[in-house]
Amino acid sequence: MHSLRLLSLWCLCLALGLGCPAAWAQDNLPAIVKRISPAVVVVETQRGNKKGLGTGFFINSQGHIVTNMHVVYGAERAMVKTQEGRRYPVKRVVAEDKEADLVLISADIPPREIVPLEISGRLPEVGEKIYAIGHPMGLEKTVSEGIVSAIRKLPKLGDIIQITAPISPGSSGGPVFNGAGQVIGVARATFRTGQNLNFAVPGRKVLEMKSGTGSSFSQFSQEMPGDALEKFQLGRVLHAKKDYAKAVQAFQEAIKAKPDFAEAYHGAGMSYGAMRKTDQAIDHFQQAVRLKPEVPLFHYHLALAYFVSGNKNKALEEYRLLARLDPALAAKLKGILDTGPAARPPQLSPNGG
Repeated sequence: MHSLRLLSLWCLCLALGLGCPAAWAQDNLPAIVKRISPAVVVVETQRGNKKGLGTGFFINSQGHIVTNMHVVYGAERAMVKTQEGRRYPVKRVVAEDKEADLVLISADIPPREIVPLEISGRLPEVGEKIYAIGHPMGLEKTVSEGIVSAIRKLPKLGDIIQITAPISPGSSGGPVFNGAGQVIGVARATFRTGQNLNFAVPGRKVLEMKSGTGSSFSQFSQEMPGDALEKFQLGRVLHAKKDYAKAVQAFQEAIKAKPDFAEAYHGAGMSYGAMRKTDQAIDHFQQAVRLKPEVPLFHYHLALAYFVSGNKNKALEEYRLLARLDPALAAKLKGILDTGPAARPPQLSPNGG
C-alpha cells in the first residue's frame, strides 16, 4: 500500500505539472550520480614541470568533451582519463568560446567509453537545488550539493549562474546538474576569499558551440598561457561585482603571464575608468589598441577616456578610426562627443557606454 500511495502521488504531480517532489529527487540522487559519473573525465595537463588538473565531460556520441578553456590553455600537452582509468592524449580543439571560458576537445577514445550527458538550455531558478561533480584537489568524482543563489550578468558573456555547491581547483570544467540529472551549467570559477561564491557557465553556452575542424592541440596551446586566461576571467567577474581594485590586480596578473594580451589591457582600462583613474585607463586602452587595432570597442573606450580627460582632439581621432571599423558604434560615440565639454563626464561602462 505504501508503494501504491507513492506511485499515486507521483502520477498526481505529473498530471498537475508539478514535476518531481523534492524528496523523490533526493532519493533518486545516487542513481543519477551513477548514471552521470561515467561521462565525467579527468583532464590532466603539463607545461614544463608544472602539472594541472581539471574536469570535463562527454556531450555527444562523437566523444567531444567540454571543459574550461583555462584548464587546457597554455599546456604543452593534455590527457583525458576516463572512468575505466585509461588515458588518451587530446588531439584537437574542435570548438571554443573564449568569453564563456569553454572548449570542446577530442581524443581517440573508444565508443564503449563514451557516455554523453543531457544538457539543458534552460536557466535554473534561483533557489533550485543543484549538484556538481568534479575532481577537487585530485579527489576524483567528488559530488557536492548546493542551490542556485543568483543569476548574474557579465559583460559580453551574459548570464552566469552563481551557486553554493563548492568548486575547488580541479573541479573546473565539471558538470553542474539538477535533480533530473540534466546538466544546467559548467563549473567555472570561485572566489577564494569568499564563502560559497562559485559560478557556472549556463548549459545554453555549451549547446551554442559549433564543432568544426578546429585546430590541433599543439596549435591551440601555443596561443596563451593558461594562467593568463584564468586571471583575465577572474578580473571580469570582479569588475562585474564592482570590485575594481581587485579586478585591476587580476588583469595585471594576466598581462604579466601574457604581455601581448590586448583584452586584459582593455579590462584593466575599464576598471581604472570605473575608478575615475583616467590617465591609467588611457594608458591601458592605448596598449589594447596598439596590440589589436582592428577591435572597435578598444577605440570606442579610448575615445571616451580621452573625452573624460578633456582631450577632445584625441577623442575625435579615435572616432575617425572607429567610423571605418564600426559605423554604428562610431555614431553612438559621436553623440557623446558632440555634447562638448561636460561638467560630469560619462563613466566608462563594460558594454560600450
